[in-house]
This record gives sequence, structure tokens and C-alpha cells, in this order.
Amino acid sequence: MVYQEPSRWSYTFQTYSCMSRLKAQLEPLSEKLLKTRDPVQIFERSVYSDRVHFENLRNGPVFVLNVNHDFEDDPAEQEELMRKVSIFISNLLHPLWY
Repeated sequence: MVYQEPSRWSYTFQTYSCMSRLKAQLEPLSEKLLKTRDPVQIFERSVYSDRVHFENLRNGPVFVLNVNHDFEDDPAEQEELMRKVSIFISNLLHPLWY
């Protein structure tokens, strides 16, 4: 779902991932790990890194298309749409938000 509709599911997935990591990091150490001389746990990503990813999602470029405008028969609307698409693509290729 995330890869098919990223604009719909990115935030939901990121929230689930963050909560799963937080839960794993708050759980007590296993008996086996407690019995080792120098117990160490390694996590794929920290909860802190989730904050960075959330910031990127929040500050990333968004393209909004107004479906009430007639693009097909109005050259001025077509030109404005293409200008907005160009700016959007430029922001994706050269992000200031990351």
C-alpha cells in the first residue's frame, strides 16, 4: 500500500514504524541477554531518526490539483498548471526541505 499510494500511507507507515521501535526499545531485556557479561542491543534505527523522517514528510513538496478548474479548454489554466508542475518537479529534484 505504501508504495502504491505513498501520499496516502507514508505518514501512517512512519507512525506505525516509530511506535513499533519505541515499544521494542522500552521492553525489558530478555533473560538470555541479561545473563551475558556485557549485554548490548542494536536497533536498526533510533526513535530520534523518526523525528527527522517526520520533519521531511511535513516539509516535503506537495502538489495540489484543483479539480474545479477546466484545464482542457482553457490555455491559461493549462499554462498555469504546467508552471506549477515544473516548480513541483524542480523541488523534488533539488530539495531544500531534506
